[in-house]
Amino acid sequence: MRERTARLALVAAIFVLAACQPAAELATTGVATAADQPQPIDPFVGYWQGTSAPDGAVLRDATVIVERDPGQAFTITWKNFSTAGDAPGLVLRENTLRFVPSGLAGLWRAEDSGDLLTGFSAWASIADDTLTVDVLAVGEDGRLERQTYLRTVSGDAMALLYTRRKDGAEDREIRGALVRLAAD
Repeated sequence: MRERTARLALVAAIFVLAACQPAAELATTGVATAADQPQPIDPFVGYWQGTSAPDGAVLRDATVIVERDPGQAFTITWKNFSTAGDAPGLVLRENTLRFVPSGLAGLWRAEDSGDLLTGFSAWASIADDTLTVDVLAVGEDGRLERQTYLRTVSGDAMALLYTRRKDGAEDREIRGALVRLAAD
């Protein structure tokens, strides 16, 4: 009985010591932390650069940044530069959304999602090699708009397919090709 009590006390002491160690020290002792575990977003993480073209028009410079955040959350920033039609100069379009677990397997919701009449609602899902981001909003004209971004990864290449639908009818399509930039 004393041996069993001593063994339980030793195990309890190990747990107490482990709980007091910083995560970095635990990782060096061979105990994996949650941050060390592979996440579904991992194949998409990185800095991606390339071009996209709306409806076969002039190419745009495109950038996508996917960052892994704590707690299985992630942030996506996407930018593109294009000419301003007949006006001189370039137009920058930039969006950033942070996605947090929704409580449903394989589905994340945008942190800033809200009421469709005053903002937007967005969610992300990952199936195989494709990260899908859907954004829903109601325009000032009262029309429902849905934007879908399909980002399919193969190694260090990313294919982009963007579609915009208004009131259920396809309004716009943009295709792109990007490559992952090496981390410095």
